[in-house]
Amino acid sequence: MGASGMAAANLMASRTAAVDARGAAKDSLGPLSAPASTVTPLVLAGAYLAIIPPFLGVVRKQLNSDPEVQIRLGQFRMMFVLFQGLAHTVSEAAGTLGITLPSASKMADDLESLKLLSRETDPVDRRRTLLSLTPAGCAVFQRAVTSIRQHLAGMFETLSPTERGFLFCAAGKLAEIFQPTANVPHEEKRIVRSSPSEPA
Repeated sequence: MGASGMAAANLMASRTAAVDARGAAKDSLGPLSAPASTVTPLVLAGAYLAIIPPFLGVVRKQLNSDPEVQIRLGQFRMMFVLFQGLAHTVSEAAGTLGITLPSASKMADDLESLKLLSRETDPVDRRRTLLSLTPAGCAVFQRAVTSIRQHLAGMFETLSPTERGFLFCAAGKLAEIFQPTANVPHEEKRIVRSSPSEPA
């Protein structure tokens, strides 16, 4: 076999391996539809894993499409935990978001440079530096939430009232399972929002 033939054979083998890898990855997620009686916890986990990438893609696209928002997905996540009072320091934000301390610190620095986040010394424990959203940060966060909700609402228009009700109940149950908790004792929690209003 000549050099060109070998190259073609190698290319075909690579493509076949890639297809096999994608198939194996898809199989590992399990079936995306099944009778209720056969939906085991593992099947359910695979179904939700399959929708995470496209869902995050929609959120990221909306964050990038609004010229008055223009924040990255990671920054939005940090703003979310600060707005909700789920974290008050860089280390708490890192723990809540499941990212490294350097990554959380860099994210906080970037938000501070955009004047969306501020730092101040903890009046109770001066060794701690507290993070909070600035008024501008709260405004940007709430605008982002409104934009994302409106876009998702448009996508949900195709669902029947019964389907929407089912998904609403499922979302409530998922919130119970995944709801993060603040990484500080309840009596030490501090309000970090500049505005008491909830996101629209």
